[in-house]
Amino acid sequence: GAAGPSLTPPAKRAAASELRRSGEKARAPKAAKLAAAASSAGGGVPGFDLQSFGPLGGFRAFASVLSFAASEPKHASAALAEYLQALAGSGEGAEEVVCAALALMEAPALPDATVAAAVARAFDEKQPPKLVGEMLAAKALEGRQRKGAASGPPLAVLSVAEAVTKCQGDGKKVASGAERLAPLLASSSGEGMETFFLVRCLQGRLGPSREVVNRAVAGVLVAGGAQSMTT
Repeated sequence: GAAGPSLTPPAKRAAASELRRSGEKARAPKAAKLAAAASSAGGGVPGFDLQSFGPLGGFRAFASVLSFAASEPKHASAALAEYLQALAGSGEGAEEVVCAALALMEAPALPDATVAAAVARAFDEKQPPKLVGEMLAAKALEGRQRKGAASGPPLAVLSVAEAVTKCQGDGKKVASGAERLAPLLASSSGEGMETFFLVRCLQGRLGPSREVVNRAVAGVLVAGGAQSMTT
C-alpha cells in the first residue's frame, strides 16, 4: 500500500505536545482519586478528634491516638495516618519526632523488674510493686494521682523514645533502667491516663500491629504523592 505521510520536525513536535497534554489529562482524574483516597484514609475518622489530645509532639497525644486505634480497629490505620501526617507538618524538628513515634510503636518490652522499680522510685513506694501488665500500669496511675499534678513541661515523645533506647542498651540492669525511667513517670500527667499509657508503652503493649503502622505510613505517602500530582 501507499506509504503514509511523513511528519516534518514541526509536525513531530506538535504531535508530541498533544501526547503530553492527553497524558496530563489522563493523570488528573487519577490524582484526584488518590487525593480522595488519602483524605478518607487520613482524615475525617469518626469520633477521632486529634486537636483534643494536646500538643502533637507530646506523649499524651501519641498515647491517645494509639488508645483510639486499639479501641477502633476498623479506623486504626486511618487515625494513625492522620496523626503522622499532622506530626510531619508540625514544624521544625518534626522529622525527629515522627521517627521517635514510629520507634516507640515497635519498641520491645522493657524488663518487668525495671519498670516496677521505676514506678516505685517515681512515686515514693518503699518497694517495687509485685505487679505486671495493666495492674502495674494502674498502680502507677494511682501513684500519680496520690502525688498530685506534675510540675514542669508536658512529657514529650522524644524524651520517652530516648529513655527507652538507652534502657534497651542497659539490658537487665534494673537500677540504671529505673533511674532513667523514673523522671518520665514523675513528669507524666494523670490527665488522659497518660501515666497508665506510659507504663503500657514501656511494657511494649501500647503500639499497634505492624500491619496497622504500615498501612498508616502508606496512607501518608499516598496523600503526599496525590498532592504533588495536583500541584
